[in-house]
Amino acid sequence: MLQNILIVEDNPIIAFDTEEMLRELGACTIRIANGLEEALEAIKECPPQLALLDINLGSNTSYEIARRLMDLAIPFAFSTGYREEDAFPAPFQAVPSLQKPYTADDLRSVMAGLQHRPASSL
Repeated sequence: MLQNILIVEDNPIIAFDTEEMLRELGACTIRIANGLEEALEAIKECPPQLALLDINLGSNTSYEIARRLMDLAIPFAFSTGYREEDAFPAPFQAVPSLQKPYTADDLRSVMAGLQHRPASSL
């Protein structure tokens, strides 16, 4: 069961749509952070079980957040509206990604994979 999930997304409509899809998939606790600092603070306060990170956060990227999650062995996936997966920095090339716009089925598949992915494989 999806319990504690962090969504990092700077577009409020996408964030709320993703939250709604995750709730329909049975997620209990979902936190939304719309930027780098807010996400890092959320991870510090209460590390999530899983995370979904929008790569582009205005003038920042979510790579710093991804590095923090990797340090904590917390599984995560990227979401992107661009074809960036070919250009992911080396430590993130094996991280699952969702291409926007994604469906509830796409999200279900990625989240199920994250739940069963050993943290050491990140």
